[in-house]
Amino acid sequence: MLLKLWRSLTILLTALLVSVCVAQLWEMPTRLAMSGPNWLYTMTAHEGFLTLNAGPMLQIASVGAAFVLLGMAREDAKAFWWALAAAVTLLIAFIVWWAFIYPVEMRMSNITAASLPINWGQLRLHWESAQVVRAALVVAGLSALVVSALLTKQTKRIRRRSRRYFMIS
Repeated sequence: MLLKLWRSLTILLTALLVSVCVAQLWEMPTRLAMSGPNWLYTMTAHEGFLTLNAGPMLQIASVGAAFVLLGMAREDAKAFWWALAAAVTLLIAFIVWWAFIYPVEMRMSNITAASLPINWGQLRLHWESAQVVRAALVVAGLSALVVSALLTKQTKRIRRRSRRYFMIS
């Protein structure tokens, strides 16, 4: 029961993280067409969200939950390997955020439209590209978690029971 609950919590945390990452992707075409001051405004528009550290905390929580799930699912080989893939993928996504996205956000947090650096376009492309990579990794991590849940021993028992009940061979 605890394993099912933890697996559900891990999938929920990762799905919330996917929503944050995919939102960045949906905004990307518009942000790429913006002028420097407008793009800078979009970078600072969610300062309250960053002040709460909700995005990074959600990322850390999903990575931590995936690694705890990994320890809990070690007896089921197929589910374990998919949980391992999910945990590693989510960890890599966090490293991408820490190494490529966070530095740009911190650099841009103290800049005004008047002090926008000459290479702001390069910074924007760097930030947007890292967001794409991060989103792909988080979606892959969520997919691996779902596959891990579908391959559990309990799921196999339920399938066998339903086959007997519905007389499916």
